[in-house]
Amino acid sequence: MGFATLVPVPVSSSHDGGGTPVWLSLLLALIPLSGAVLAAVLVRRTDRETVRVSQEELANSVLSRVDARLGDLELDRWRRREETMRMLRWAAEQAATDDTWTVGLATLRALGTSELLQPEDRGIITAVLEALLARPRATTAAHAVPDRPSPVTPKEQAAARLLVELQELWDVQVADATRAVAAAPTADLGPPSTSTGPAGPQPLA
Repeated sequence: MGFATLVPVPVSSSHDGGGTPVWLSLLLALIPLSGAVLAAVLVRRTDRETVRVSQEELANSVLSRVDARLGDLELDRWRRREETMRMLRWAAEQAATDDTWTVGLATLRALGTSELLQPEDRGIITAVLEALLARPRATTAAHAVPDRPSPVTPKEQAAARLLVELQELWDVQVADATRAVAAAPTADLGPPSTSTGPAGPQPLA
């Protein structure tokens, strides 16, 4: 009877080296960290997009309101001007009549001092008053004196006084508006340019 020879067989173990490898531990630790960083980047990007969209919506809303307000102001301006033109036409007709000229001049004075009158429409009142002053006076051939001017009527005196009064008032308003514009703060555009060219200002001789 023979004897069997026992040969030792090496057995592999997953715990060789004293535990989990370092690279595997680092990899396992970096996985949640990279996920957190990616999530933070995505959240920040989403917040930026949200803020940008909100700003665009706010800007569009403001522009829409400004456009609507400007449209309302322009419509109101034309309505006021249309009403002013009707009143001016009626006042001119009344002022040209010998029986109701006082009413017409009073209406012209009220319009000339009112906020309804636009600055570009002041010339209409001036033209109406000058037309009243330039109207020929009715005279008969028997009483006409060529060398003597016809007397000034009360209507013409009142029209002349009203014309001077309105001109002085409008001059004051223009001067006040000019001073207000000059006193308004302006943007600093830097020192004025001293370079002069062919089209630039030339020194006085």
